[in-house]
Amino acid sequence: MSPKNRQEASVKRPERFSPRYFRNIGATLLIGWVSINGAVKLAAPEDRQSILNFNPLTLPTNIAAYFDNNGCSAESRAFGPAMAEPKIELANSAAYKKELGPASSPSQAIGLLSEFTDKNYGFKTSSKLNALNLNPAAAQQFNAGIIGVFEQFSAMPNELVNLANISGLSISEESDRLGDADNFDGAINLSLSALIDGSEKRVLAHEIGHLLDDKECGVRGKNRDKTFESLNSPGFKYGTSDQNEQKRNLASFYAGASPAEDKAEIYSFLLTGAVSYESLRSFPEPVIKQKFELLLSRLENRLPGISNFLLSQRGV
Repeated sequence: MSPKNRQEASVKRPERFSPRYFRNIGATLLIGWVSINGAVKLAAPEDRQSILNFNPLTLPTNIAAYFDNNGCSAESRAFGPAMAEPKIELANSAAYKKELGPASSPSQAIGLLSEFTDKNYGFKTSSKLNALNLNPAAAQQFNAGIIGVFEQFSAMPNELVNLANISGLSISEESDRLGDADNFDGAINLSLSALIDGSEKRVLAHEIGHLLDDKECGVRGKNRDKTFESLNSPGFKYGTSDQNEQKRNLASFYAGASPAEDKAEIYSFLLTGAVSYESLRSFPEPVIKQKFELLLSRLENRLPGISNFLLSQRGV
């Protein structure tokens, strides 16, 4: 037998309905049953039923709904000052901030923040820091940053924070980025640097913006948002356009990284109260103004009246 024929023979599959064919099917089913049975036995009691109830036929639909661009379409409500007044509920952090004094340790600060987020939004705050033994000056800056996180949360309506569906907040020693949001489980991480350098409000609002975008567009859809990207000037490309193009199309330099970062930066301006009706009307660049209006309209569709609150002159 020639080498070619031997190779073909080695990969030849058993004929359908032959004894060997049925033996292979049986072995495959047995391995699958053992794997599932083992997963059920190893799983915690509260997770076993969800494994047993898993229906693979529903998976493609769920994946499409979660990953695809399922909500990034033209605004469905008129944008303008005539919108309905929202029912705004804000979490009160005054008592927590009062308890957090200059002499409080970083661990005490995180504990107070965790009590606050758990009580008002249903998620806890934790520390991923290897050590919380900061020098006095750094500890004071850290506590000031925690107060900034309190203030940012308290400045956003509870309904808006709940819409982001945050699963947890953590503080870490991340050095290459100031913050990040997990698109899959809704966890937000803030770096120690963000708290110490005073950028915690902007970074927190940016990461919440990512989660809001996930809810609107899906994890994959947020970077192929045709409605949003169509607002860019002709020829603009994320990551490659020159400074003049960036000024015409972007609210910040970092927004040029991708459509998702572009939207998160706009949300950051909105959630920190940096934009008002007056400043939005006077935007010199129509592309940037239209992007703000589009994202405000999407939020308005979810939370009627929220635009009036976000555009009131309320600097956080």
